[in-house]
Amino acid sequence: RSGLRIIPSGVYLPQWYLSWYPTFRCMFPDHLEDCGLEEAVSLAIQPINGNLIHAIAERWNPRTNTFWFPWGEMTITLDEFSNIMGLPEPKGDPRGPIEDQFLVNQGQVKTLEVIRKLTGKRSWHFLEKDGHQYLQLQELGETYSQFVNPASLSRTVADKYKNSIVTCTVGLIFFNNEEHIMDFRIARLFRKWGHVQVRHISIAMAALAFLYRGLAKFSIGDADSIEGCVFALQAWFYKHVGPQSCHFQNTDGQLSSMEHYRRKMEEVDDSTIIWDFFDREVIKSRYTYNPVRGSLLLGPFFIIEYHPERCLRQFSLRQRKAYPIESEGAIVECELDTEEWSGIYTYAQQRWESFAHLYLVLGPGM
Repeated sequence: RSGLRIIPSGVYLPQWYLSWYPTFRCMFPDHLEDCGLEEAVSLAIQPINGNLIHAIAERWNPRTNTFWFPWGEMTITLDEFSNIMGLPEPKGDPRGPIEDQFLVNQGQVKTLEVIRKLTGKRSWHFLEKDGHQYLQLQELGETYSQFVNPASLSRTVADKYKNSIVTCTVGLIFFNNEEHIMDFRIARLFRKWGHVQVRHISIAMAALAFLYRGLAKFSIGDADSIEGCVFALQAWFYKHVGPQSCHFQNTDGQLSSMEHYRRKMEEVDDSTIIWDFFDREVIKSRYTYNPVRGSLLLGPFFIIEYHPERCLRQFSLRQRKAYPIESEGAIVECELDTEEWSGIYTYAQQRWESFAHLYLVLGPGM
């Protein structure tokens, strides 16, 4: 890429949120924990090595939705992402109907109404950009930071405040960008925060999908920064390079450190790369089930067959002989406000066996 610029390192969450967060914790001490977000919030409040994120994102291939590293081809999966977030295991039968998993038919949900219900305001101001409406998270946070005594509020009003701050929290942690705005169509994936069957998986899926979209925009030159949950991407990279992560810890913010990371990636000893985030012989996938072979992913995005080489699609000659499976390419993109968005999960549920022979890379297009 040409025209590279330094991405600043430092605290990921904005100062206005850090100053308000303790107040909210005093008001509703257990709400984020009940929503499965407590660990994610604590992880997000940490320094982000911007140049490392940049060096990693340079190797993203939007056609295959994978990183093309010198040692092989890898991608961040839903299981890994949810593990990094510390999101608890969802409850309920994964083979149940879509209504039981997501409670509401997505095609019948009006996102604007969801946001209005969460905030309790019928005339909430949205920012218009690129033909879409965005929720301004800073304004949302400042509005609800005025209320510091929930004892004087009715339960209905207090619930609206709690839902609003969780919307704000999720927007900043998982969908952060330089403007601190969140596409309000994302709200379709959250709906009822406290329900055990929906809160964890919908959060993880939406966040991962948004990160994939941010990487794609960056890789084709549509953006100079990476939108999304980049601290999870940083943690994922450290996990896979294992003991060699010490070579990628420089956070001085100088452009020379990015060059350093590029050189070190070329010098990584591939024999020590940790290919599988989990030991799948011991820890079963929490977001998939295996009726006979393969796995149906629980969500409205995509379908894959589990395969031991899913994260080991090598493009080096040596490994290609051992793992001859080729990438099938990215899954077609679909807009959030189309019928395909609401119907793709049901379609996948009905047709997944016909796709079982394909080895698709985990990667929704949003």
